[in-house]
Amino acid sequence: LLFLLAFPVFLETDLLLKLWLSSPPAETSLFLKLILVDAMICTSANPMYHAIMATGDIKKYQMIACSFVLGTVVCFWILLELGFPDYSVFCLSILCSLILLGLRLEFLNRMIDFSTAKYFRVVVLPGFKVVLVSVILPIIVLLNFDEGLLRLFLVCMGAFSSTIFSIYFLGLNVEERAFLNRKLESVLEKIRN
Repeated sequence: LLFLLAFPVFLETDLLLKLWLSSPPAETSLFLKLILVDAMICTSANPMYHAIMATGDIKKYQMIACSFVLGTVVCFWILLELGFPDYSVFCLSILCSLILLGLRLEFLNRMIDFSTAKYFRVVVLPGFKVVLVSVILPIIVLLNFDEGLLRLFLVCMGAFSSTIFSIYFLGLNVEERAFLNRKLESVLEKIRN
């Protein structure tokens, strides 16, 4: 769901920053895009974090994860001290978020016999399909219209409609789609009455 909101912002970052800040600092657009990527990775890892917390056996996980996060802060400082560009901090943050996601998968596998292969098959692969298909329409709009409010509106509508379509047909399995259909029918009946 974060992708539904983040992707139009990702595509139209420059226009949104111009509307908001008039003359945004030079690297603001890149920073925002990298932060959005990191936020989507972190959001996808949140259910795993809560599953680990639910086991109650969190001491070892917390020690390793917190040490890792503190270590990344030191790495950020080292990168900047060595003269790396500012955006390198965000790139390292994305890498660290991916590593933490892997650590969470490993901890879940050890704690509750969580299948990493099944996670990739049931969660990552459908999500990847959704992203691949849903980006097509907004990118076509982005490439064929001049920057402005009309393009922003069309990109948002294209992203919303293609993402909803992709989630329904590619992201949900048959049972989930049937459940959603029943819920939608129930809501429509309440609206009619």
